[in-house]
Amino acid sequence: AAELDFTYYSAVRTVENALSKVKDDKGMKRVEKFLKQDACPDCGGTHKHTPYEAAGTNEMGLSVSATETIGGSDAVYELDPYTDTGIEEAEIVTVLLSEAATAKEAVDLLLNIYDTVGCSGGAGLFIADNTETWYIENVTGHQYLALKLSDSMAFAQPNMSIIGLIDLDDTENVIASENLIGLAQQAGTYVGDEEANTIDYVASYNADQSANSRMVSALKYFNA
Repeated sequence: AAELDFTYYSAVRTVENALSKVKDDKGMKRVEKFLKQDACPDCGGTHKHTPYEAAGTNEMGLSVSATETIGGSDAVYELDPYTDTGIEEAEIVTVLLSEAATAKEAVDLLLNIYDTVGCSGGAGLFIADNTETWYIENVTGHQYLALKLSDSMAFAQPNMSIIGLIDLDDTENVIASENLIGLAQQAGTYVGDEEANTIDYVASYNADQSANSRMVSALKYFNA
C-alpha cells in the first residue's frame, strides 16, 4: 500500500513521496489517479518540469502569486540579461510553497535565488501570510526590489512595473539587490538621489512602458 500525506509536502512532492513507497499493484492504483503524462502546458515540452502554477497557498498559510509578467528597458536588460538557468514564473510558486513556511522565509529564498542563479524572465509577484505581505519586482536577470506592503493598501498590478520612488535605507520595509542603483547608473537610466539612497524604480528600469487598459480600469474601480 501507499500512504498519501499532505501535511509536510507540496502536492507534487506528496505524489513523488507516495510513489517511492509503492510496493504492490494496490498501492499503485491509489497513486496513479494523481499521475498524468502530457506536454508541459507552459513550455510545450515533455521534459521533467514543474507545472505552471499561477498562485497557491500551502499548509502553513503561506500564499504566493507569481504570474504578473513584466519586462524592462533595453538599456538595463543589456547589462543584466535573463539567465537560461534562472528561476522562471512557472517554478516560483512550486519552489516557494514547498520550501518556506512564512512570507519572509519565501522572500529571502527567492531573493537568494535571484542573487545566485538569477531569473529567466521579469515578474511582479506577491508573497503573503497572516502577518505580512510583500511585493517584488524584477525586470533583469539579477536586480530586484521587494517592498513590505501596508495592511491598509489596496493593490493593483496588471503586468506593469509600478514601484515609484523608494528609500532604500528603509530596511524594515525594503529589500533591494546590491547593485540596483549602480546598474541603472551604468545604463544611464538612473532617476533618484544617490546621496539619499533613493531610486525611482519605474523611471530607472522601465521608463519605456505605458499604462495599459487594465491599470486604467483598476484606478477607475478604486476611484483613484
